[in-house]
Amino acid sequence: MTSKVDTKSSELVAIFHDLLGWNLARVKFFVLFICALCKVQTVGFDKLSTAFNSTADSASSLRRIQRFIAKYPLDSDVIARLIFRLLPHKPPYRIAMDRTNWKFGELNINVLVIAVIYHDPYPRKLLGATTS
Repeated sequence: MTSKVDTKSSELVAIFHDLLGWNLARVKFFVLFICALCKVQTVGFDKLSTAFNSTADSASSLRRIQRFIAKYPLDSDVIARLIFRLLPHKPPYRIAMDRTNWKFGELNINVLVIAVIYHDPYPRKLLGATTS
């Protein structure tokens, strides 16, 4: 499989390779995977596999995604360091927080999401909100 990592993604490959310490092929796959997530905005493997910027057939990309998810454990500490490295260090940015509770049978699933909003895609004036 030939992976085409474009110029914008090359910077991500360098950052990920430096921080994660994985071999280059795995890092390139991970960058393609994240870029595909951004393109299709879903976690469905079938759709993700069609969004890879690669010369490989989408079935091959699908199998590659499945193998990675099934066989490669992600170290949450390393992923946290990676996220913090990618966050903006200077304002302007905002912190957004949302909590929800889902019921799965008798099980309560509480989810807390904290996000950093950088270059706000929805101007607050258009939404009727005031800035403070």
